[in-house]
Amino acid sequence: MMNVDKEFDAGIVEIEKMVYNHQLSNIVSYCENLVNNVLPRQREYKNQTGNTITSYSYGIFHNGKNVYIGSNEMNDPVRRKLKKGESWTGTNYDGIDTDLYGTIDTDGAYGEDTARAFIKSYVPKSVGFSVVICTGTEYSSFLENIKHLNVLSDSFETVSSNFINSFKPMK
Repeated sequence: MMNVDKEFDAGIVEIEKMVYNHQLSNIVSYCENLVNNVLPRQREYKNQTGNTITSYSYGIFHNGKNVYIGSNEMNDPVRRKLKKGESWTGTNYDGIDTDLYGTIDTDGAYGEDTARAFIKSYVPKSVGFSVVICTGTEYSSFLENIKHLNVLSDSFETVSSNFINSFKPMK
């Protein structure tokens, strides 16, 4: 039979597991909504191959360790990212016939694969939960910084104002 101290300690461990699972579940739900609904609606760029919009992804970390990776559930892109100097003629992600020419150096992979690889390689330095939101296209920063189009930057405002309100009480 356990003594009171051991029973108390075992109870604390169980409560910590319940709180952790509840927090993780709420963070996953929030991030899924962010990458499937909020970010695609906030975008200001036109879809070409579909790699940017389909690569919105997130990684959830706890005490520096990756505990969850997720990405959006949109239709697959029409092709891999164009490499610099590569041409392609076809129907773009939005269903419009187009001629494309790669002007940004990319890895030529699918955006979601690049995003997942980034998240797997990321090492946060924080204690507790951390969340990383990203795209898997090298030209996202070009769209934001040169073309001044929203890809991810407005999400910071959204996350800051809505994140805490998205948590549901424990039952």
